[in-house]
Amino acid sequence: MLKRLFYFKAIYLQSKPSKVPKYTPGAGLEGTEKPLPAKFDWRDKDVVTEVRNQGMCGGCWAFSVVGIVESVYAIKRKFLEKLSVQQVIDCSYNNSGCHGGSTVTALSWLNQVLIS
Repeated sequence: MLKRLFYFKAIYLQSKPSKVPKYTPGAGLEGTEKPLPAKFDWRDKDVVTEVRNQGMCGGCWAFSVVGIVESVYAIKRKFLEKLSVQQVIDCSYNNSGCHGGSTVTALSWLNQVLIS
């Protein structure tokens, strides 16, 4: 039992140091002379929909995909469109609906739907 716990910890709970540089207020963005803002919040730009409650459904995978697609669309098109999480849960057939799923599989399904 201890061996399995050690294996699980080594594979899934291992922390790796990040090499991302620390934020410095007033530092410039690479390639520009413009300094970074002290505060930036996408909610102020009206490109994020409200927080949704998934209730008893294990559909966090669908909620996150829909939220990302909504925001990317709003940033690109300058219009925030609220999309249907339920459609992704119901129609992304390679996932398990409210019993779990994969964001990668949902994005793959969405990509196929948009190309068709």
